[in-house]
Amino acid sequence: MSDYFRQYRPAKHNLFPPVVLNLIIINAILYFAKVAFMSSQRIDFDELFGLHHPFAMGFRWWQPFTHLFMHGDSGHLISNMFGCWLFGHLLENAFGPKRFILYYVVCGIGASAIFLGWETWSVWKSLQAAGYNAYDFGVFLERWNLNLIGASGALFGLIMGAALLFPNSTLPVYSILPIQLKYIALIYGIAELYRGVKMTNDGVAHFAHLGGMIFGFILIKLYNRNRTHFY
Repeated sequence: MSDYFRQYRPAKHNLFPPVVLNLIIINAILYFAKVAFMSSQRIDFDELFGLHHPFAMGFRWWQPFTHLFMHGDSGHLISNMFGCWLFGHLLENAFGPKRFILYYVVCGIGASAIFLGWETWSVWKSLQAAGYNAYDFGVFLERWNLNLIGASGALFGLIMGAALLFPNSTLPVYSILPIQLKYIALIYGIAELYRGVKMTNDGVAHFAHLGGMIFGFILIKLYNRNRTHFY
């Protein structure tokens, strides 16, 4: 842990700081609202609030933000929110609420930008190899049904941030096999890179996860350079 965070670490560590708690509540409310509206066939929350490609017909300006609060199923929601609490409460106690929510949102949006960039490049190379031209590529993007949902990119940013600030700390939930945070981040990063390259059709946005870690790394380095102005 850096000298700065050791010096300003709160005397009382809050296990459920306000931003983390509200993120969990908001995500849960939106998930149950999504299920309720879909069962009545009124509104497709994933279609409306999930992130489409910026050139696709289904794209709306709010989606880069709102997709962070959408989840595919209860397992997706529970795993992400557990991770949000597990790593997020460490960072919110260190950052404070304002800096923490900015970190969370920037990591999430940055993760989706890297994922969309990777996917767009992959599609372009595939179409080129098949003999299609730039016009065909544009038509494909306009009709692309890509829809990104979930807080996983932001979550991986939290993992990276916790590993950088508290590298030698271990997590209570790993009491059977304690693992330091720096190794948890390393394992996740290597696993997501491998899966992103090798498992391209598994329906998981592995490069969004890596993107969240990249933006988390950048933000922590920027914050350590300028500790008085992070937002």
